[in-house]
Amino acid sequence: MAPPPSPQDPTHLRLPSITSPTGSVHTPFPPSPARSPFPRLTGNTFEAQEPLKRAPSGPAPDFSDLYFSELLSYSLERLNKEPELLQEDRERVKRQVTESAVEHYAAFIEATRSLGTIHDELTTFEGTLEALGASLPKFSGACEGFRVSVRDVMGRRAENQQLLGQQHAVLGLLEVPQLMDACVRNGNYDEALDFQAFMNRLGALHGNMAVVKDLVEEVQGVTNLMLRQLVQKLKSSIQLPECLSVIGYLRRLGLFTERELRLCFLGCREEWIGGLVADLDDGNPYEYLKRVTDVHRLHLFDVVMQYWAVFSTEGADGSKGVGECGLLSSWALHRVVLLLESLKTFLPQVSEGSNVASLLEHCMYCGMSLGRVGLDFRGLLASVFEPCMLDIFSSRLVAAVDSFGSLLESHKWVAMPAMTSGQDQNQGGSDTGEGGKDGRPPHALLEHLPIATFVNGMLAALNELRHCAPVALMQPVAKLMQDSLESVALRLAHYKVTHGLNASQGAVFHSACESLADVAAPYLADCLNRVYDGAGKMMDITSAVEPLKDATVG
Repeated sequence: MAPPPSPQDPTHLRLPSITSPTGSVHTPFPPSPARSPFPRLTGNTFEAQEPLKRAPSGPAPDFSDLYFSELLSYSLERLNKEPELLQEDRERVKRQVTESAVEHYAAFIEATRSLGTIHDELTTFEGTLEALGASLPKFSGACEGFRVSVRDVMGRRAENQQLLGQQHAVLGLLEVPQLMDACVRNGNYDEALDFQAFMNRLGALHGNMAVVKDLVEEVQGVTNLMLRQLVQKLKSSIQLPECLSVIGYLRRLGLFTERELRLCFLGCREEWIGGLVADLDDGNPYEYLKRVTDVHRLHLFDVVMQYWAVFSTEGADGSKGVGECGLLSSWALHRVVLLLESLKTFLPQVSEGSNVASLLEHCMYCGMSLGRVGLDFRGLLASVFEPCMLDIFSSRLVAAVDSFGSLLESHKWVAMPAMTSGQDQNQGGSDTGEGGKDGRPPHALLEHLPIATFVNGMLAALNELRHCAPVALMQPVAKLMQDSLESVALRLAHYKVTHGLNASQGAVFHSACESLADVAAPYLADCLNRVYDGAGKMMDITSAVEPLKDATVG
């Protein structure tokens, strides 16, 4: 006999009988009138029941009504004994059920497991049958598709047999893209263009064949590679012969119209020149502008000459093509405008007049060189260089006035020792304010340090201006110098009012004012005449030193 199941076995937990509140006993597996694999209790014994046997159809009998009818037929004495009899039957049935459960528990468990297994297998089988039934249409469709595919395979096999007969010719065609690619990478563009023309004709004749379509696509890819290489050559430094060859190859490709080809050429050359300018170091504005000017002088001239040589701008009647020439003119104007913008951007950063003059000379030479191809832009330089020189001159004047003001506040008004006659001759100047023949300042200015410092600052400004002195700046320069003189005179007048000076100091101060009005101002006007002939007359010296009248009184 098999060992009793453990208390943890879930099948063992369902075996004990269950007593209902009414006192009836329920077995763990109540018999079913339709199907039950377990024995059925009849009277005091168990009676076997056929497994999986269906109960007869019809309504089940009402046992409570039968039992009630039987009770009505009992006598009073019998009815009094009925509870005891029922209790005895209950105890007996309970013992029998317990004994049966203990004796046949293994069979119960095995039957339960078998029933569950059978139920699962039947469920699985039923699902499999349903799936099979559902897949039969798909299987039928797959068979039909297989039949169609077999027909297609047979057709392709026949084609392959035909292809095998033309193997050598096909292999030659298949090598065309590789040969063309090798020609392109080695620079043999003539042979590559021959291959391209051959494949274009083949595609036009047999474009419906898949292999021809693939070959045409591969050749198109190699053609794009060749196009990129040719365009890249136009974006580099090439001479006229190579430029003619590249444009000829591009024409043979047939990818551009004549106008598009001109635009492509100008666009590539623009990118090349723009790259040269972008590679320049702009840390030093003076050197940067010189190199930018050189780039445009050399390469802009070459590009225009190449354009004229590559693209004929004359029609059949010898007249110029306006539209085609307009492309070149627009591009050349664009480059000149960019050059002028670079000058406007970086020229104000050049602080020395000699450097500005050097840049002007450089630009004038560039304009003269480009004038041979109709790009003389020298007339546009005045509007760029004049404001720059005026700013440099103005900044020097402001510095001179500021230096005078700073020195004036700390100056000690004491008389300077008299100069000897030998020193007078060495100075080469005079007391009249005209200066020496070589333009040296009068020695009288050395007696007053603030005045001498101011004159030196003004001379420094004029020295910066003389390197590059546009005629258009004559009047603005004279006005600036007059304003500077007037500003110095006002400061001297204000100093006289705000500072108390004793007699000796006042005499020295009075001498300084006279030196500014009678010596420095005429001398500066004469110096301006050396830069601009006759410009000194534009300075109203009398009006500029007018504030000194009150300072010299008393």
